[in-house]
Amino acid sequence: MRRKRMQTSESESLLGTTLLALCFLVLFTAFSGSQNLQSSLYADMGSNCLAFIYIAFAGASIFVAQPVVESVGPRVGLVFGAFLYTVFQIANLYPREYTLYPTAAIMGVGASVLWTSQGVYQTRCATPETAGRHSGIFWGIFQWSQITGNIISSLLLHTASATVLFTVFSICGGVSTVLFFFLPNRNVSSQEMEKEKLTPVELAKKMVIMVRTNRQLQLLFPAFIWSGASTGVFYAWFTANWIKHYLGEADVGYIMCVFGAFDILGSVTLGWLSDRVGRTACLLASTMAICAGFADIGFRHGAASVPPWEICLVAALFGLGDAGYNTMISSYLSGPLGEHSTLVFAVWRTLQAGTSAIVLFTISKMHILVVLYGGTAVLLLGFLSFFKCDVALEKEKKKKGPYKFTILNLNGLTFFQNYISSLFLDRDKMATI
Repeated sequence: MRRKRMQTSESESLLGTTLLALCFLVLFTAFSGSQNLQSSLYADMGSNCLAFIYIAFAGASIFVAQPVVESVGPRVGLVFGAFLYTVFQIANLYPREYTLYPTAAIMGVGASVLWTSQGVYQTRCATPETAGRHSGIFWGIFQWSQITGNIISSLLLHTASATVLFTVFSICGGVSTVLFFFLPNRNVSSQEMEKEKLTPVELAKKMVIMVRTNRQLQLLFPAFIWSGASTGVFYAWFTANWIKHYLGEADVGYIMCVFGAFDILGSVTLGWLSDRVGRTACLLASTMAICAGFADIGFRHGAASVPPWEICLVAALFGLGDAGYNTMISSYLSGPLGEHSTLVFAVWRTLQAGTSAIVLFTISKMHILVVLYGGTAVLLLGFLSFFKCDVALEKEKKKKGPYKFTILNLNGLTFFQNYISSLFLDRDKMATI
């Protein structure tokens, strides 16, 4: 009977994660399609829109998202965030600087609440032992939006107009807002609710203290930064300077469908494998895939033409790599650091969005070799820091049993001193802290 109840509970949790992912699929069918077209349709104004989104995302992740989610809960936070995404889609029906820039910033605020709510909701659906599975399911379904959004945008731009396209995207946003409202409510115990009732100032202080004192979180910073930089690399630089340059604007959507398809494949496969072979092995495969894509672009630099199949191959490699980083980071934060899910997801999204904004503002002015070498360096640093953190965690897990949230008292050391030293500390010592 007990086993049956546990199986039922896990089935309900999987249903919650699946429904969450389906709601995101509808919402991001609209946003993925429009995001990939911003720089193509509106030139610099489009790139600036994306940058404004991520600047607002970064700031709101610190000052807005956490208090809102703690106050109203993840389900209401999802509804609020989806509504602000829809406002941005509506603004694209009349694309001007005074309509797109303010709504892009508003959407950035909504994005911070939406993604922090997603992290909390998914954490409450999973356990540390099933975090990889739930993360893989979510990202595997969610990444279908890359395919649906790009197919819709390509078909409608060929057969209709941008006005029709953004009307369809606005409808998708409105439907998703309603769907989020009907998600199963993931309640917490009354004791936990009392524990979480803090003022916005107290919550902000709590996040700052965690960033300064938690070594596990600090070690993940390079991976967080890469996950933000990859937004500019994959969705702005790769689309404009590789796909559009060699194939033309009309084929951007179709090539990004390949990216999305392998993002889905990678999310499901790596999420399943991570619970069996470990997160580090899966992240290594993702890192190698992205490096292979960078290498191909580097070898082809200056070529008069590149065959479509080769561009599809690079898109596939980038899709697999993107899936690995999103899935493994989400899995780690939902598992080992899941006790403080609101805080750690807010930290991740803040660094991710801040890096995305910087890269989106600057990447169009960078030489291709700067993008390739710089991107590879950040990518490898992200993998190495994640590897060190995950190995230490596995040792601690074997010695002490279940996942444990560890805190290091700085005793006056600055954050950067502690962060740099943590990268080179002996793993055995770290595991026993």
